[in-house]
Amino acid sequence: MASSGINAEYMASSGINAEYMGSRQLKNVQENRDELNDRCDKFNSELKTRIREIGELQQVVAQKGKQINKMQDQVKAKNKEIEDLEEECDQLEKQQEQYKQMFSAFQNLNNGQAGRKRKKRKREG
Repeated sequence: MASSGINAEYMASSGINAEYMGSRQLKNVQENRDELNDRCDKFNSELKTRIREIGELQQVVAQKGKQINKMQDQVKAKNKEIEDLEEECDQLEKQQEQYKQMFSAFQNLNNGQAGRKRKKRKREG
C-alpha cells in the first residue's frame, strides 16, 4: 500500500479498511479485465469476419482473372481467324482479278475470231 501513496497508518487512523480498499481495487481490475476481454473477443470476431471476406474476395478476383484470361484467349483466336479470313479475301480478290483478265482475253479472242469469220463470210458471200 505504501507504493500506492496511501499510508497504512493513515488508513487505519481514518477508519479506512485496507482489506476493503484492496478488494475494491481487485474488483476494478477484474471489471477492467472483463471489459478488455469482451472488446478483444469482439475485435477478434470482427477480424475473423474480415479475413473470411478478404478470402472470398480473393477467390472472386482469381475467378474473374481466369475469366479474363479465357476471354483474352478467345479474342486472340478471333483475331487470328479475322487475319486468316482477310488473307483468304486478298487471295480471292487476286484470283478474281486474274479471272477478269482471262475473261477479257477470251472475250477479245472470241471477238477477234468472230470478226475473222465475218470477213471470211463477206469474202465468200
